Amino acid sequence: MIRECSAQEKPFSHLLDNTFAPHSPAAPAVPPYLPPSSSCLLILPPPSIKVDATIVLVETVYIETTILSYLVSRPSRDIIVAARQEITRDWWEFSMPSFDCVLSQVVLDEISAGDPAHAVKRMDRASNLSALAVNQSCVDLARLYLDRGYVPKNEIRDALHIAVAVIWKVDYLLTWNCKHIANAHALRQLRKFSENQGHEFPQVCTPEEL
Repeated sequence: MIRECSAQEKPFSHLLDNTFAPHSPAAPAVPPYLPPSSSCLLILPPPSIKVDATIVLVETVYIETTILSYLVSRPSRDIIVAARQEITRDWWEFSMPSFDCVLSQVVLDEISAGDPAHAVKRMDRASNLSALAVNQSCVDLARLYLDRGYVPKNEIRDALHIAVAVIWKVDYLLTWNCKHIANAHALRQLRKFSENQGHEFPQVCTPEEL
């Protein structure tokens, strides 16, 4: 669940102001994370299940923006999109309870934009998910992904989705973004680079695969 913390508790905001202040002439602009406010979001410890005196941690799934978009969007006439919508709804109902699902401020920013009626639906579905803080380590790793061309320089939020999942050691990154995230060629480079930096890389997949 999401817990509010006071300004005195804020651990990351001083690191994240002007997150992507230009460090080179071509550096893109992006809203700072976390957004300046009197409170911030903290992730609570992952849930666990006790089985015969043995504690088993539930696997974590980072819910990327496209999952929530497909979940609440109106039925599509495109057969591929319609199939993804149905798969996503089935996963949310039947498979999601088996995991500890999380998101980040990046996701919240994206799902709150666009058509107000659908934004309300997306935010409602996200309301019970834990929120991972976008700290300076996430920002630095995302910048490396962009600088090395593993993610296009204009897709800053996609780089942040991946970086947040990596830094917080999430087990799975769930997405329908097969262009910049669930892309086999990009993932091969991202995984190798991240592991060389000393990070574990999550399993990136679609609801159909999880």
